[in-house]
Parts: sequence; C-alpha cells; structure tokens
Amino acid sequence: MPGVSRSRLDFYIQTARLPEVLMICGAPFLGALLTIPDLTLGSIGRAAYVIAGILALAIHVYLYNAWAGLVYDQADPRRRVDPLLRGQLKPVKALAASLVSLGISLAMFLSLSISLFLIALVEAGLWFLYAHPRIGLKRIPVVPTLLHVVGGTLAVYLACAAMEGMSLKNIWVSFYFGLVLGAGHLNHELLDCEADRLGNFKTSPIRFGKKPVFIASFIVFTFSTAYFCGLTAAGVLPGSIAWGLVAVYPLYCMSVFRAYGAGFSAAALQRLRSQYRALYVAAGIYMTLILLLAKID
Repeated sequence: MPGVSRSRLDFYIQTARLPEVLMICGAPFLGALLTIPDLTLGSIGRAAYVIAGILALAIHVYLYNAWAGLVYDQADPRRRVDPLLRGQLKPVKALAASLVSLGISLAMFLSLSISLFLIALVEAGLWFLYAHPRIGLKRIPVVPTLLHVVGGTLAVYLACAAMEGMSLKNIWVSFYFGLVLGAGHLNHELLDCEADRLGNFKTSPIRFGKKPVFIASFIVFTFSTAYFCGLTAAGVLPGSIAWGLVAVYPLYCMSVFRAYGAGFSAAALQRLRSQYRALYVAAGIYMTLILLLAKID
C-alpha cells in the first residue's frame, strides 16, 4: 500500500509540474524578500505563509490547465508521458485537486485580508479565462502573453502587498517579474507551435510566424533587464541587486543567437529555455544573497 500511495502522489506531482511551479514561485519569494521589514520570526513566518498560499494557487493553475487542455495535449508528443494522458490519473481527480488547492489558497489569503483575497481571486480568474476549454484564451494570439504579464505581476504584488502593504512602488517592482514571465511564455508558445497547430490553435507563432515571436521574446527579456536596472537607478530598488542580471544578460544573448542560428528548431528552443532558466535562477540566488545580507546588516 505505501508504494501505491507514493505512486499516486507522484502522478499528482507530475501533473502539477511541481518543479516548474517551485521555480515560478521564486519570483514571489523575491518579492516577499524585497519587502519583508526584518528577519524576525514573526516576519519570516508571515512570508512563509504568503509564499505557501501562492504555491497552492500555482498548483491549482497547473492542475486546472492540465485538466482543461487534456484533449489538446494529446496532439503534443512531449506530453504523452503525462499521467492524465496515460490514464494513470483520472481527470476528475486532477480537477478536484485543483479546486482543493484553490480553496486552500483563497482561504489563506482571506485570513490575512480581504484585499489580498480579492487579488488572489482575480489571479485565479485570469488563469480560468486562459485555460477553460470553452473560453480558451490561450488558443489565440497576443492575449495569452498579456495574461502572463498581468498574472506574473499580480503574483509578485500579492507577496509584496502581504508583507509591506499596497503601494504603487510595489506594482512597478512586480511588473518586472510579469515581463519575464511574459517573455518566457512566448518561448513556450514557440516550443508548442506544432502541437498547437494540430489542435487548431491560433497562437502568436502560428498567426505571425516563429521568427517575429522569437525576436519579440528577446526584446521583452531585454526590456525587462533594462527596466529592472532603471528601477535601481531611480532608487526604487537597491542598486547592487541589478548586477546579477547585468552579468547573466550577455550569456542569455549568446544562447539566443545560437538558437536563432539553429533556425528555431525544437531542440534549440528547448536548450534555450533550459539555459535562460538556469541563468535567471542564478541571478535570483544572487539577489537573494544580497537582500539577506542587507537585512542582516
């Protein structure tokens, strides 16, 4: 029995794409760290509670997206190992787990304040519009990327607002992370282009072509770096934390140029995604260390 239970848990973890969820939650973590007033037990406990709420919300989004896109994902050979497609996890159980995760997240934020609850509710609503099989905003051009920008901004703002309160400054800071998520989504659409075409999607790469979308992703990533540096130059953020992004940006450019030279092949795009994720994780670790040292001092 323990082995069976472990296997079932693994199916939920795979369907929720937990490693990716944890990576995405790195942005709200940085938002909380930027706005945490001190490193007392009370502040750390509140930050952990907030990040746990955002994690539950992200798990809901991924599980719901997997359930809602089940028919379309069958056209994607990369997803044939997914437990839902292999019949290892029943769709109704994935949906139920998604709704439970949403309920937990909303309850956690409601326990903090009605404002935070409403932000989390709006966030969930955006992803509902994105993934719902009948509405399916993810199947049309441009709008899904905008949803990722807004959704990424709201997720980080949720963490900032929970730690420091609502402010225009925190919106500007959170917008940077939304830009990064939006740029990454463009690359994700490029990777899914052929499967999306089989599903009769009209995503940006299908509507405008791979090259313009690839260039757009590069432009948004570049703008996000310049924007972050602008925030530090304006004194909104500590200047020292920008150096991590400045250091990885040339490496990111090299990866982009290699993928461009490979003609946007699936292997090249997959390699590019792995590389820029690793670079941004490294930059995030640098930011974390700088912010922790500043709080300790």
